[in-house]
Amino acid sequence: MRQISTQNFNGSKYLLRSGQLLAVMLVVVFTTLFFSGCKKGDDPDPAAEKFKQLSGVWRLGTITNDGLDVTTQYNGFTLTVNANKTFSTTNGNNPWPASGTLEFTNADLDQWLRNDGAEITIQNATESTLVLSMTQNSIANGRISGVTGQFVFSLIK
Repeated sequence: MRQISTQNFNGSKYLLRSGQLLAVMLVVVFTTLFFSGCKKGDDPDPAAEKFKQLSGVWRLGTITNDGLDVTTQYNGFTLTVNANKTFSTTNGNNPWPASGTLEFTNADLDQWLRNDGAEITIQNATESTLVLSMTQNSIANGRISGVTGQFVFSLIK
Protein backbone atom coordinates (compact mmCIF):
# COMPACT_ATOMS: atom_id res chain seq x y z
CA MET A 1 0.00 0.00 0.00
CA ARG A 2 1.21 3.48 -0.78
CA GLN A 3 2.08 5.74 2.17
CA ILE A 4 2.00 9.51 2.20
CA SER A 5 4.15 11.48 4.60
CA THR A 6 2.75 14.65 6.12
CA GLN A 7 3.30 16.87 9.14
CA ASN A 8 0.89 17.65 11.92
CA PHE A 9 0.59 20.97 13.75
CA ASN A 10 3.55 20.48 16.06
CA GLY A 11 5.87 19.55 13.21
CA SER A 12 6.20 15.83 13.83
CA LYS A 13 5.79 13.61 10.83
CA TYR A 14 3.19 10.90 10.52
CA LEU A 15 2.13 8.62 7.70
CA LEU A 16 -1.28 8.29 6.07
CA ARG A 17 -2.09 5.22 4.14
CA SER A 18 -3.91 5.81 0.87
CA GLY A 19 -7.07 4.24 2.33
CA GLN A 20 -7.07 6.69 5.21
CA LEU A 21 -6.53 9.58 2.82
CA LEU A 22 -9.44 8.42 0.70
CA ALA A 23 -11.65 8.21 3.80
CA VAL A 24 -10.72 11.75 4.86
CA MET A 25 -11.40 13.06 1.35
CA LEU A 26 -14.80 11.33 1.26
CA VAL A 27 -15.75 12.90 4.60
CA VAL A 28 -14.83 16.34 3.26
CA VAL A 29 -16.78 15.80 0.02
CA PHE A 30 -19.92 14.50 1.76
CA THR A 31 -19.82 17.28 4.34
CA THR A 32 -19.61 19.86 1.55
CA LEU A 33 -22.48 18.24 -0.34
CA PHE A 34 -24.61 18.04 2.80
CA PHE A 35 -24.28 21.73 3.62
CA SER A 36 -24.65 22.87 0.01
CA GLY A 37 -27.79 20.72 -0.44
CA CYS A 38 -30.03 23.45 0.96
CA LYS A 39 -31.42 25.16 -2.10
CA LYS A 40 -32.35 28.80 -2.22
CA GLY A 41 -35.67 27.69 -3.70
CA ASP A 42 -36.55 26.00 -0.41
CA ASP A 43 -37.33 29.39 1.14
CA PRO A 44 -41.06 29.88 1.68
CA ASP A 45 -42.94 32.22 -0.63
CA PRO A 46 -43.64 35.44 1.34
CA ALA A 47 -47.06 35.88 -0.33
CA ALA A 48 -48.06 32.30 0.54
CA GLU A 49 -46.92 32.84 4.14
CA LYS A 50 -48.93 36.08 4.35
CA PHE A 51 -52.05 34.31 3.03
CA LYS A 52 -51.58 31.66 5.72
CA GLN A 53 -51.39 34.41 8.36
CA LEU A 54 -54.54 36.09 7.05
CA SER A 55 -56.49 32.86 6.58
CA GLY A 56 -59.57 32.38 8.66
CA VAL A 57 -63.05 33.75 9.23
CA TRP A 58 -63.10 37.50 9.81
CA ARG A 59 -66.28 38.87 11.39
CA LEU A 60 -67.92 42.25 11.41
CA GLY A 61 -66.38 44.91 13.62
CA THR A 62 -67.32 48.16 11.90
CA ILE A 63 -67.78 49.28 8.33
CA THR A 64 -67.64 52.87 7.15
CA ASN A 65 -68.54 54.32 3.77
CA ASP A 66 -67.07 57.74 3.05
CA GLY A 67 -66.53 58.14 6.79
CA LEU A 68 -70.11 57.28 7.79
CA ASP A 69 -70.81 54.21 9.92
CA VAL A 70 -72.81 51.75 7.81
CA THR A 71 -72.20 48.70 10.02
CA THR A 72 -75.93 47.99 10.45
CA GLN A 73 -76.28 47.53 6.67
CA TYR A 74 -73.90 44.57 6.89
CA ASN A 75 -75.21 42.62 9.90
CA GLY A 76 -73.76 39.12 9.84
CA PHE A 77 -70.93 40.07 7.44
CA THR A 78 -68.06 37.59 7.35
CA LEU A 79 -65.02 37.39 5.12
CA THR A 80 -63.33 34.00 4.91
CA VAL A 81 -59.80 34.17 3.51
CA ASN A 82 -58.18 30.90 2.49
CA ALA A 83 -54.47 30.06 2.10
CA ASN A 84 -55.15 29.05 -1.53
CA LYS A 85 -55.89 32.73 -2.36
CA THR A 86 -59.67 32.35 -2.46
CA PHE A 87 -62.27 34.11 -0.35
CA SER A 88 -65.95 33.87 0.41
CA THR A 89 -68.32 36.27 2.13
CA THR A 90 -71.65 36.34 3.90
CA ASN A 91 -73.76 39.49 3.50
CA GLY A 92 -71.04 41.30 1.54
CA ASN A 93 -73.63 43.25 -0.43
CA ASN A 94 -72.18 45.39 -3.20
CA PRO A 95 -68.56 45.80 -2.08
CA TRP A 96 -67.88 42.08 -1.63
CA PRO A 97 -69.07 39.36 -4.01
CA ALA A 98 -69.99 35.97 -2.53
CA SER A 99 -66.64 34.46 -3.56
CA GLY A 100 -63.56 35.02 -5.66
CA THR A 101 -59.78 35.13 -5.66
CA LEU A 102 -57.17 37.52 -4.29
CA GLU A 103 -53.60 38.26 -5.38
CA PHE A 104 -50.98 40.45 -3.74
CA THR A 105 -49.90 43.23 -6.08
CA ASN A 106 -46.84 44.65 -4.32
CA ALA A 107 -43.73 43.56 -2.45
CA ASP A 108 -45.04 45.02 0.83
CA LEU A 109 -47.92 42.52 0.69
CA ASP A 110 -50.46 45.16 1.68
CA GLN A 111 -52.42 45.42 -1.59
CA TRP A 112 -54.83 42.83 -2.95
CA LEU A 113 -56.29 42.66 -6.42
CA ARG A 114 -59.59 40.83 -6.43
CA ASN A 115 -60.55 38.75 -9.49
CA ASP A 116 -63.23 41.35 -10.39
CA GLY A 117 -60.56 44.10 -10.57
CA ALA A 118 -61.23 45.71 -7.18
CA GLU A 119 -58.11 46.94 -5.40
CA ILE A 120 -58.06 46.43 -1.63
CA THR A 121 -55.55 47.93 0.79
CA ILE A 122 -54.63 46.07 3.96
CA GLN A 123 -54.32 48.95 6.40
CA ASN A 124 -53.67 46.80 9.46
CA ALA A 125 -53.40 43.06 10.09
CA THR A 126 -52.79 41.30 13.39
CA GLU A 127 -53.79 37.87 14.67
CA SER A 128 -57.17 39.22 15.75
CA THR A 129 -57.88 42.32 13.65
CA LEU A 130 -57.93 43.07 9.94
CA VAL A 131 -58.60 46.53 8.52
CA LEU A 132 -59.24 46.73 4.78
CA SER A 133 -60.06 49.74 2.61
CA MET A 134 -61.34 49.92 -0.93
CA THR A 135 -63.13 52.27 -3.29
CA GLN A 136 -66.35 50.96 -4.80
CA ASN A 137 -67.30 52.86 -7.96
CA SER A 138 -70.07 50.66 -9.33
CA ILE A 139 -73.48 49.62 -8.11
CA ALA A 140 -74.54 45.99 -8.12
CA ASN A 141 -77.81 44.30 -7.28
CA GLY A 142 -79.83 47.48 -7.97
CA ARG A 143 -78.87 49.15 -4.68
CA ILE A 144 -78.25 52.87 -4.85
CA SER A 145 -77.71 54.19 -1.33
CA GLY A 146 -74.46 53.41 0.52
CA VAL A 147 -72.87 51.16 -2.08
CA THR A 148 -70.31 53.40 -3.75
CA GLY A 149 -67.48 55.34 -2.20
CA GLN A 150 -64.54 54.68 0.09
CA PHE A 151 -65.18 51.67 2.35
CA VAL A 152 -63.19 50.73 5.44
CA PHE A 153 -63.85 47.26 6.86
CA SER A 154 -62.62 46.74 10.43
CA LEU A 155 -62.87 43.02 11.05
CA ILE A 156 -62.16 40.75 14.00
CA LYS A 157 -61.26 37.07 14.25
